[in-house]
Amino acid sequence: PDTLLLAEAFWLMEGYFVRTLGMHRVYNSAFMHMMMKEENAKYRDLISNTLEFEPEILKRYVNFMSNPDEETAIKQFGTNDKYFGVCMLMLTLPGLPMFAHGQIEGYTEKYGMEYQRAYYNETPNQWLIDRHQYEIFPLMKKRYLFSQVSNFWLFDFIDGYGGINENVFAYTNTEHGERALIFYNNKYENTSGTIFRSSPKLMNNYGSIGLEARTNAEALWIKPSEKHFYIFRDHISNLEFIKTGIDIAVNGFKSELGAFKYLVYLDWREVYDEKGDWAKLAWRLGRNGVPNMQRAFDEMKMEAIHIAFEKMFDDESLNGFIKTCILEETDETEKDRISFIDERYFNLLNTIKNHFGFDSDLKPIIENFEKTIVGVRKLNFLIDDIFEVKKKSVSKNIHHAIQLSRATNYHDNSIIFMLWLIISNMKELFTLEGKVNRRNYVDEMLLDSSVKKILQKLDKINEINLLNIFINNFDEMMEVFNREENKDELFSLFDNEAVRIYLGVNQFENIWYYSKENFEELLNWIFTFYGLQIMKNESYDSKTEANLFDKSYKKYLEIIEASKKSEYKLEQFKEK
Repeated sequence: PDTLLLAEAFWLMEGYFVRTLGMHRVYNSAFMHMMMKEENAKYRDLISNTLEFEPEILKRYVNFMSNPDEETAIKQFGTNDKYFGVCMLMLTLPGLPMFAHGQIEGYTEKYGMEYQRAYYNETPNQWLIDRHQYEIFPLMKKRYLFSQVSNFWLFDFIDGYGGINENVFAYTNTEHGERALIFYNNKYENTSGTIFRSSPKLMNNYGSIGLEARTNAEALWIKPSEKHFYIFRDHISNLEFIKTGIDIAVNGFKSELGAFKYLVYLDWREVYDEKGDWAKLAWRLGRNGVPNMQRAFDEMKMEAIHIAFEKMFDDESLNGFIKTCILEETDETEKDRISFIDERYFNLLNTIKNHFGFDSDLKPIIENFEKTIVGVRKLNFLIDDIFEVKKKSVSKNIHHAIQLSRATNYHDNSIIFMLWLIISNMKELFTLEGKVNRRNYVDEMLLDSSVKKILQKLDKINEINLLNIFINNFDEMMEVFNREENKDELFSLFDNEAVRIYLGVNQFENIWYYSKENFEELLNWIFTFYGLQIMKNESYDSKTEANLFDKSYKKYLEIIEASKKSEYKLEQFKEK
């Protein structure tokens, strides 16, 4: 019991070893030799003949690319696409795959059982190992899907001229509800074609034995319906694709293959298109794939919101904000520019309102939005008036600290600021609906896609972490400057996991350090936002605003100095 009997069978003797001698597995030398010599038609015949006469033999084969009697797999197949294509074939055909000694490591010395040690001083090929880990090992974990023959079907690959391309191996297999469709082109040439109907296979249907062929739709359990769509994932690109059931059933399954390239389609799932939305998505994508089909579907439903959101960041909107609030142009278009931005924000909020069916008054949200926009302009007037660079050299620091001043990278900072303002202000729309505990509204609207797209244009995708800190921890950040003693509020930020990650808090030789640059950038933004809070408070007169701002600036300088003296060591910073 539990003993595997493995025979080194000669060609054409496999059936005898299995049926007569009772061996569980037999060597399949034909696989190695024919794949290496690219005798593809012969090997396809071997598979199809086995399927016609005794399919069970196919799952008894031990397929390999080398053994101790042969040259190494690397010498026979190389280390590039042909090697990995044949290796994939070895893993996904029915039967048992066998790796040779040193094959994964890329060793070229032939293994000798009589050798006490290797003659070559070889080291593992890390690139080869890494590609195995990415392409091959995940398939090995699905051996249950490939090893059996009862649901295995081999297909002819029909080219554009109607002929069979014998160099392409196309087949399907299913097990436990999972499906796999596989193509491999074992030739140094590009090709394209379609599979329609399988090769015949001997089947035993309730005692009735006979040859049977199936369409690709039947083999993959595809319903020939316009309403049923099928989503599947390409193993190499990790992209998901979608096709309608009727398309697969009527037109077959078309694919394009480069020299020695393969396609493995896994993770098939069926969706029913009740309202026509999946048909719309499939038409949009065509033959293109996406990282996540459900995400693409959900984003399509949010498309109107995303378009309105991204319009807030086109050149016209940004330039209007920058010219009016940062560059302080005082021509007659000032009010027009601000109202123009307000109109776009109103359109965005109204789109969200209609999508979710909210019944909310947008006026208070727009007013708060406009106050903050105008606050940027007032803040720049204040630092220009009180901290004029020409009068005091120390004033240069405050102009650099305010992230929305002319002394900074105000274009990129304006985008980050507008992202924060637009997203954080949206919260009021959901809160007004009495849904304070509603799930994260940013996630609900899938806004991270648009945010990433906007930040990628700036090559500042890492700033998304900073943006999330602003949105989720704004009140806590304001406490840093709100009180006389700000020590506790400041250090509570260091306890926030998102902040610790952004600040790069790390331990070296039992000392905790943080990033100088990231800390100062975060503090600059906190200082900027606090200044805006002062500017927005309508109860303050200009003198009060100046005093509060001057006071907060002194705190800012104290924090910067303490951070510098601590040498960016967290515990020493707290002590200082």
